[in-house]
Amino acid sequence: MMFQSIAGAEGGACDTGVPVQELANLHPLDEAVDHDRAVEMYGLDERQVGRGRLQIEEGRVVVLDATAAPALPWTRLTTAHLDRFKHWIGLPDRYIRSGRATPVTPSPGEWSPILEDLTVPLEDDERRDLALAADGYLFGDSRRMRRYARAIEMRLAPFEAVVYAVESLEIRPGARLEIRGCPTVLLARELVVHGGGCVHFFTACRVLVDRMVKVELA
Repeated sequence: MMFQSIAGAEGGACDTGVPVQELANLHPLDEAVDHDRAVEMYGLDERQVGRGRLQIEEGRVVVLDATAAPALPWTRLTTAHLDRFKHWIGLPDRYIRSGRATPVTPSPGEWSPILEDLTVPLEDDERRDLALAADGYLFGDSRRMRRYARAIEMRLAPFEAVVYAVESLEIRPGARLEIRGCPTVLLARELVVHGGGCVHFFTACRVLVDRMVKVELA
């Protein structure tokens, strides 16, 4: 059984400069997807998957940021299609409709109709509203933001995500993993987090692991 966590949604699909969320409890997926199939889903081949074990020792901080020589192999994915981007990093609509996840729910009540007019340049506040619409589409029920989908694609594409894939990741007591940069996907067969170890997300991140182990301090 594969598990997933969607983190960083409250901070939007970009690096906020501050940790927007720590690692949440992982939720079992309702479809049978193992690590190999997840790797396939993101179009990775064997050369793009780390086969070893990354162990972050006590007191160390390891940063995953594709702009800064991260400790794991990575692959950059690019698309002009909003639905594909949601499939990569977003919250599945079915989770929201079934009540299994809390969506991002921006209120478009006071947004300018200009957002949907592709012939007019946007002001700063309108660009912020369009970014909120994009967050609502990716991390909320996309049906509520469907009217803005074309504007999001035309004005904000291309959409980019970075995928890290590794066999095993272990975070020892007092160690920290930071995930920064553009929207991120972390794939692992096994994730082991010891008491006092932590993961901080500075960007939107989807975590997919086969097996999650939490080791409490004695």
